[in-house]
Amino acid sequence: MKKDKFYTKLKHVNEKIEGVDKRDRPHGYAILIVILGVVVSSLLFLGVKDTGYVVFSEDTTQNTAQSFFVQETGTVTVRPPIESPKSLWLTGEVFGKGKAEVYLVTAERMYLVYYFEGDATQGKEFENMCVETCFSDKVKEGSKMYFKLEGTSIRVDNIRYISPRLIEFSLEPKELTISESTFVDVKLTNRQHRDFDVFLYVDGPLSDSFSWQGSVVHMSAEDEEKVIPVRVVVPEGLQAGEYPNKITARYVPPGDKEFVGSAPVDEMIVTVKV
Repeated sequence: MKKDKFYTKLKHVNEKIEGVDKRDRPHGYAILIVILGVVVSSLLFLGVKDTGYVVFSEDTTQNTAQSFFVQETGTVTVRPPIESPKSLWLTGEVFGKGKAEVYLVTAERMYLVYYFEGDATQGKEFENMCVETCFSDKVKEGSKMYFKLEGTSIRVDNIRYISPRLIEFSLEPKELTISESTFVDVKLTNRQHRDFDVFLYVDGPLSDSFSWQGSVVHMSAEDEEKVIPVRVVVPEGLQAGEYPNKITARYVPPGDKEFVGSAPVDEMIVTVKV
């Protein structure tokens, strides 16, 4: 049932594309490509948080140069040109009148890459389609593509693979307790000798008591680690108790220090105990 509803939505999108004439079609496709790009970029940017350090994915793209034509239902062997891809996008053109479905085949199941239903007697171009293969660990397991064609044929112009490159960094120590004004050495570790920035900030009941030089910390490929001296001033007359404060290191995308979307982080807790 869910699949039928999904196909219905795709059919509605295809019908809208059909309404775009040859003159306006590039603009119409550009809008769809931008939408897909935003979705995939956001998925890639979320990364994975693991115990003790952060993993962030930046994409490495590789396109296949060969094109081929499929005129009947069947499978085609594909060989990813990069190791462990997590995304597969398809570009080409569909011809005929009927339905066309393209799947990436794995041992577990088939993943929908492209779906079309309608009239393409004059040819309908599609670019960077990835219905269920925009971001998945299973992409690397697919060695065949299954074409299910009913009254249609497909020319594949390009298969685009995307493989994540990992950035790992850690913030240490994880926990620290102080009882008087002092400097706390916060160590940022560059686990893979990569070039990146992190935004450093603090949350907690005494956040105004924390200060350091600069909010954005740059890690170059040569930096194995960097120590940031953080000054903590315990307010006079503070009521007895424990005041936990969280220092967060948040990944900043290259060239976009104003980014406010989801991003991986690592954290440490500094507790002021009086």
